[in-house]
Order: sequence, then structure tokens, then C-alpha cells
Amino acid sequence: MGLTSSTLLSGLFGKREMSIVMVGLDAAGKTTILYKLLNNVIADTYPTIGMNIETVEHKSVRFTIWDFGGTESVRLLWLRYYYHAQGIIFCIDSSDRDRIKEARDEFQNLLEDEQLKNSLIVIFANKQDLPNAMTTAEITEKLELHSISQHKWHIQPTCAISGDGLYEGLDWFANSTKFWFSDFKKNYRNFGFISNFVGETINTANELIHRDTQAKTEFVEAEKGIGIETDQE
Repeated sequence: MGLTSSTLLSGLFGKREMSIVMVGLDAAGKTTILYKLLNNVIADTYPTIGMNIETVEHKSVRFTIWDFGGTESVRLLWLRYYYHAQGIIFCIDSSDRDRIKEARDEFQNLLEDEQLKNSLIVIFANKQDLPNAMTTAEITEKLELHSISQHKWHIQPTCAISGDGLYEGLDWFANSTKFWFSDFKKNYRNFGFISNFVGETINTANELIHRDTQAKTEFVEAEKGIGIETDQE
């Protein structure tokens, strides 16, 4: 999806907004990361069946983070929501050496999706506190990150329990979009252009809001279609 018109409007006249889709294999620590960022607490979490959506404000950016479950059945639904993503967080359990190839395959599928061609990517090398955790250099090699040519990416060592590295990942997103907005303002100071731009943006705002609402409805319907049970005891 890249940068939306609503994001541009926020960047011009207020707090910037960014929509982040967070994916990765099950048990990579995605939901723990989300609620550590949101409340600075270690929440009791269970395997995510579906998704969690929260808004995290950090510095000058309001991040809407879509946290998706990582089981095989839920992975089938990730691509239905990629059009939301201006940024992707791909979480890796750095201690899970047995499934790093599986993680690489899912990551490669993500890179090949046309909906994400303009999206920024941060890889959270999570669980760095655990024994035998892979280093960021190892994960970079195993995910073949240096072969990426069509995405701007960053790998960040993290520990969801302590919070180490989490905000540094958000900082990278914020700094990467900051330069884009700076260039936009510098190159388009003409009031007539801004006026036309704002008019066009307002015309699409309701449509974008509708799409977000519709996406949540579609997700529930899709879950039913593949037989995912959403109720938890």
C-alpha cells in the first residue's frame, strides 16, 4: 500500500500516522511486543487466533499496529490485510533455530507480495535474552536480507520482556518516513498545490476509514471460511 493520502495529510498538518502489520511465526513474541509497547507491561498472552489491533504513540508518530497470529491456518489470512501496511514488522524467535528456514520462507512470500512493494520493513530479532539466540548477523544471513533490493529494511535485536530494542525499531520507522515528508513539504510549498492536495485527500478519507472497518469484518468472515474458532475459554 505504501504511504496513504491520510498519512500525507497527517504529516503536513499534525502528528504523523503509520499503519504497521506485525507478522511472524507463532510463538515469536508478537503480542508480548505489542502490549509492552502499548502499556509497558508483560501481559498474559495466549496464541493469537486472529489479530489484535492497538494504537501506540511514540514521539511524533501515531502507530496503528495490526498483530496477526502466526499459526499456519492464520498465515493464510495475512495477505488479505497487507494493503493496510505502510510498514511491516517481521518477528523472529532468535532462539528457534529449528524453524528459521520456515520463517525465511514466510518472509520471502511477504517480499514478493505486490501490495507491499512500497512498505518499510523492520525485522525484530526477538528473544535475544535466551541461551543460544541467533545474532542479528546470523539472522541477516539466514533470511538473505542483503539480497533485498526493492524494500528499505532494518534488523533490530529485541527482548520483548525487558523492552530492549522495541522503541528503536519504531524510531527507525519514524526517521525513515521523516525524510520523505521533509522532501514533500520542501518541493510542494505552492499553496495552490497544497489546497488541491488537501481537497483530494479529504475526498478519500471516508473511503479509507470504511476500508479499515470493512477489513475487520472481512477477517471475521474469512476466519469462519477456513474454520478458525475465534472464541477462547
